[in-house]
Formats: sequence, structure tokens, C-alpha cells
Amino acid sequence: MSQKFQARDVPVSILLECHSGNTGLTEEEIYQRIEVEGPRYEVLSASTEAETRLGVIPKCMLNGKMLEVFEDREGILVIRNGKAGTTFYLDKGKYAITDHAYILSLKTDCPYKVSLKWLMVQYRQTFLSYSSGADNATWNMTGFFEEAKIDIPDYSEQEEIVRDYDKLQSLKASLMALENRIDHLLNYQVIPD
Repeated sequence: MSQKFQARDVPVSILLECHSGNTGLTEEEIYQRIEVEGPRYEVLSASTEAETRLGVIPKCMLNGKMLEVFEDREGILVIRNGKAGTTFYLDKGKYAITDHAYILSLKTDCPYKVSLKWLMVQYRQTFLSYSSGADNATWNMTGFFEEAKIDIPDYSEQEEIVRDYDKLQSLKASLMALENRIDHLLNYQVIPD
């Protein structure tokens, strides 16, 4: 890769904006609104496992305020506490977040062409470096926005990195499925004749 750059040492505060979560958005609140009409928003939290997702909620009042939502834009979900600094790429969709996570998105006036998926992949360690080292770590959003700087290669180079990342993720998923199948077969009791 030739490494042509749009810019170097760019403060992330020039590129990104941060969307905070909804205080009080809990499983109980989600459950109480199952029958409320309206478009649904996937609730995202500090959970890093698909099995512990919270479900969906309609846009509604929550603790006297309208539910804050993030929609029709791509973003980076950043875990605020627990596995703090862990990131996930979000395709365009309809999301609501608890107060245990943030969503970062490109500013509308961002002066550079940036792939959020590339940013998440390339700067994963930078995101993690802004979390405390405690067992129940927290992510330092203020420090990240005040201090973090990145180098931005040409967009075509960002896309190449994303393609490679997607191939590796696909391979990883295939290997995990194969491992699960092998575990299942090894645990299968064979009864002799």
C-alpha cells in the first residue's frame, strides 16, 4: 500500500461528533412499551454479545423527555463502561442507546473523506487506550475528543483496509461456526450396538 494521505495528525474533534445515551433506558422500560405503536429503534448498550441485546423500542417519552435516537446515518458504537473502549461499526439504521454507550458519527462539515468502518478498525487500540484499567473500566470520551489525533489516508486506501477486514471477519465467522459444529459432534454421545 502506497500510503497517500489526505492529512496527518488531525484531531478527532474535527471529524467526529458524539451522541450520548438515554438515561433510564432499561429492559423494564423497553418491556413496558412493547405495545406502543410506531417505528422501532434497536436498543444498544454496553453489551458485546448478541445474546444479551435489549431488543427494540418505539420513539416515546422516557423520564419526561423524548427518547433520543440515532437514525439513517452510519456510526461507531463505543462501549462507555464495562468493556470500555470496545467499538462496533453501525450500518445506517434506527438506534437508541442506553447511557452505557456512545455513538460517534462524522460531522456534516467534516473536511475529509473518512470511512467510519476504517476508522474503527485502524484506530481500535486508540479507542481502547482511553479506557481506565479498572475491572469495570470507563471510556474517557472527553480525553479522546481533546487529545486523539489520526492520520487519514486516501479514501481508496481506507476502502482497501475495510475490504481486507471484512474478509477476515467472514473467515472468523466461518471458523467459529466450524468450531461450534466440531464441539457439537465431539459432545454427541455415541451409543454402541
